[in-house]
Amino acid sequence: MTPTPEQVKQIREAVQAYAELSITAAQDWCAAALHTSRRAWQQWETVKGTSSHRSMHPAFWELLKIKTAHITHKS
Repeated sequence: MTPTPEQVKQIREAVQAYAELSITAAQDWCAAALHTSRRAWQQWETVKGTSSHRSMHPAFWELLKIKTAHITHKS
C-alpha cells in the first residue's frame, strides 16, 4: 500500500512530538531511518498534484511503520 501524504506527515508529527524535535529535525530523523534524504521525505509529505509531490514506495512505508511502532502505537 502506498501511503498518502497525510499518513506520512502523521508519522513525522508523532516522531516530532515524541522526541520534542523541530519539523526539520523530525524530517531528518525519519529520512535517516529510511536511509534517504530530507528532500525525499519532504516530497512524500507534499500534497498530490503538486509539482514536488513524490509517492513513497510501499517497502519504505512498511519499514517506517516497523521502526516507529513504539512511537505511534503507545499504550
